[in-house]
Amino acid sequence: RQMCIRDSLGIDEVEYAKQKDRVDEILNEMYWYDRKVFEVINSGESIADFSRKSKIKYYALYFTYKKVKNKLKKLL
Repeated sequence: RQMCIRDSLGIDEVEYAKQKDRVDEILNEMYWYDRKVFEVINSGESIADFSRKSKIKYYALYFTYKKVKNKLKKLL
């Protein structure tokens, strides 16, 4: 299932359009690993599939994704 950032943050399309530049700014300020994990999982790749392909432990990816998502929610 394809998921976009606005869906994962729980905001509507109009609000997301207003906040897009801020979301991009926040993501660009993050550590590259955190940003990339968030982008890959948020683009629709499942955490389990990404874990198998990258050989990174499932829970490391899960907690990284959750941390970035919560940080975005907090700052928006």
